[in-house]
Amino acid sequence: MELFNQTRKSILQVISREKSSASTIAKQVNLSLPYTLSQLAILEAAGSIKKERSPKKSYGKPRLEYSISRPFMELSILTEHVGNIITFQGNQPLTENYLQLLATIPQANASAFSEYYWKHSEHQNKIIAMGLLSSAPHTIELLAITEKEHLEELRKVISHFESTISGRNVKIICWVHLAKEIVEGATNKDDYYVQMIQKVKPVIDPQEIFERIRKEGNNE
Repeated sequence: MELFNQTRKSILQVISREKSSASTIAKQVNLSLPYTLSQLAILEAAGSIKKERSPKKSYGKPRLEYSISRPFMELSILTEHVGNIITFQGNQPLTENYLQLLATIPQANASAFSEYYWKHSEHQNKIIAMGLLSSAPHTIELLAITEKEHLEELRKVISHFESTISGRNVKIICWVHLAKEIVEGATNKDDYYVQMIQKVKPVIDPQEIFERIRKEGNNE
């Protein structure tokens, strides 16, 4: 069953504007109250909405009101090679990071990258900086910086991913390193690390780690 069909999208639009009772929602989306309640139950079971009693008034019973429980986004990717609609829910930083990275990816690879990112979304908070090394028609190469306690785990989980959509294969490679590793390697003139510093385009880097790596690695 498709969770976010047109009916439930219309209901969510009403709720996102303000907390609303089932009867108010039913009127705004032009549905019967019983059917509206059934759709609200589906959305609540999926964790997309929540209900709570409104504050008590001096008259009448407190009514149940529905509101959005967590942000979600629907992304439509429609190109010559890709026709895909992706719906995801999550916290705001995770979504913002995704959109920043997606903006650097060729449209033809957007669906494969989206699949990769959200498949590993539970590991994204272990990455402190991420940059793009290269992006070709069938290959995306990323660089992730992490802390020592997450290094081996991330290398096992996010380093390699392949996706085939409409017969088109896309490979995603993510090199995972400590900042210290890259700085030491570049300082010792290791070509692998020197080229990494030269090629990387920072995308998610709130602490400006890539700039520090570049300066220290080049002994500036």
